[in-house]
Amino acid sequence: MKLTPYKQFAPFKLEDLIMECWQVTSDIKVVYEEHLDSPTPMNDDEIANILIGMEYMYQRKFERLFREYEAACNHGGIFLDENDVKTIKDKEY
Repeated sequence: MKLTPYKQFAPFKLEDLIMECWQVTSDIKVVYEEHLDSPTPMNDDEIANILIGMEYMYQRKFERLFREYEAACNHGGIFLDENDVKTIKDKEY
């Protein structure tokens, strides 16, 4: 079995998307620090607008992550060549 050029880097794309989603914790920290530590704390509308935007943005990020995960699952393995996947899927057990 050999690695295809695209599939060689697929795990890193999946990993990048996972790490991008973890960013939510840092973003939440920025919001509460700005609210608690800023000389002019945010009002309820400002906080709500930020949280609504974060909700939408992270919904999209998690959808991208899940699409990449599904692609890896549908492929049969991120380290397999397309021909190897076809051989394995066509094999009768």
